[in-house]
Amino acid sequence: MASDAHVPLLPLSRRSHDFDEEVDSDTDTFIQSRTSSPSPFRFSAPLLLVPIPRRWRRPRPRPRSRFFLFFTFVLISIFIIIPLSFHVITASAFPAKTPSPYDDIAIVSLASSLSRLHKTLPYTLRTLHAQSVRPKEIRIYLPEGEEQDVLQLRAEGGLGREFQAGNVKMYFVSDQGPGTKFLPLLTEHLSFASHSDPSSTRYLFQPLIVLDDDHLYSPSLVSTLLRTHFAITPDSPFNPHLPVNSTSRPDPDVGVERNLTGAALGLRGQRIRPNMRWASPYYANGRYTVQGWQIDEPYRTGYLTANAGYLILPSYFLPRDLLPPLSPHPPAEPYTHHAAILNYTGAPSSARLVDDIWINAHLSLTSHPRLILPLPSSSPSLALDQLFSSKLLTSNMAKEGVSRQDANDAMIQYFAGAWEAEGGVWFREDADEEGEGLLDMGEEGERMGRVGRQGNEGEDDRGARRRKEGGSDPVWSSWWRRKVMNRVWALGLVWRSFVTGFAEGDRS
Repeated sequence: MASDAHVPLLPLSRRSHDFDEEVDSDTDTFIQSRTSSPSPFRFSAPLLLVPIPRRWRRPRPRPRSRFFLFFTFVLISIFIIIPLSFHVITASAFPAKTPSPYDDIAIVSLASSLSRLHKTLPYTLRTLHAQSVRPKEIRIYLPEGEEQDVLQLRAEGGLGREFQAGNVKMYFVSDQGPGTKFLPLLTEHLSFASHSDPSSTRYLFQPLIVLDDDHLYSPSLVSTLLRTHFAITPDSPFNPHLPVNSTSRPDPDVGVERNLTGAALGLRGQRIRPNMRWASPYYANGRYTVQGWQIDEPYRTGYLTANAGYLILPSYFLPRDLLPPLSPHPPAEPYTHHAAILNYTGAPSSARLVDDIWINAHLSLTSHPRLILPLPSSSPSLALDQLFSSKLLTSNMAKEGVSRQDANDAMIQYFAGAWEAEGGVWFREDADEEGEGLLDMGEEGERMGRVGRQGNEGEDDRGARRRKEGGSDPVWSSWWRRKVMNRVWALGLVWRSFVTGFAEGDRS
């Protein structure tokens, strides 16, 4: 019995599987010893009953290996999974280019300088080459003093492939400030339209799209402007769907509820404040500043801005009684003599620094409304000036000793009569807000607010009522589109402009 004390008391499972019995020849007792080879191990999964030796089991990863696996997964997600998913999600806003009946119609015009040829302009051109509708020309107007430097840069191959496309053309002209983007172009077309050749009248109706050179543009910019323009102007000589008879309808794909013939079309604009002061877009977005990607219906505005693009015709800047067929062709004097927009005489010195208000005020003087068009399922334009620190206009204003606010205020007040006579360019405001705005300007605000009105009190009251009644609010898009999808599409525009490029299609 003494020998039984040396026998370890173990569970039956451990006795049968983990230990073998051996006999000690000296004491004739049983001794438990571990086996040299492990017993098979069974998974507890119901459908996996294959015995696997324990030594084949995968060892548990060490902390360092676990960190390496996590780091690898993060890298794959950042550089492969997330970009690929993002590219697929935003693909609907960047369709591949295909042949379009609107190709080679519009002339896109912008002004630039030598300092921007390597900064903002190449990325702007990328988005213009990616347009779903190909422009006839992309004109870049540069100061004539920079001609030798630019030509030398081109000869040395210093310009990227964005400048090598056949429809990109550079023109060297006298520097007229930011208005250089449209003044030489209008002068050229009005001069050509004055020729005795009957076909020269086509120059009066050439669609021109004016842009800034420091923005990324939606690929549907040109197509949206052209399709709507031809829908409201079906008798345009450039309309690819020119009706055979007068009973034909406009393009059925573009909904137009009323006759808007003669309207300048854009994708961003500002309303005129009743106190005749400029509203900075940094705090006026959605109140005075309206963008095409925020609305569902066309919206009338005070002035359009080139940083989102707008479409005009040279004929918009001439009195209607000088245009064919109301007036014989050729005109007794060149059309350039009758286009007040080409002449800065008598205007404030800040007129050469404020191009958007200058051109839109002359549209107002010739009774051409300005409309902001909806831009569905597409990215908004994005500014590059802060990214590349190339705010040329701000620096030029600083050299002139004038702020942006002062320059815009002076031009809005200079054309106060045009805004008042036109009507319908005011936002709806409460009486307290309107009065507060006028008090900000004191007596000068009261005086400028009455420019363009008749002198009696009754007409002043009617003008105030017209401001209140004519300033309807926009039809805003859904919260999901404005706050979520457009931000996603905007990131997609940046992604394609700087990283992957845009999808190419058959343009033959």
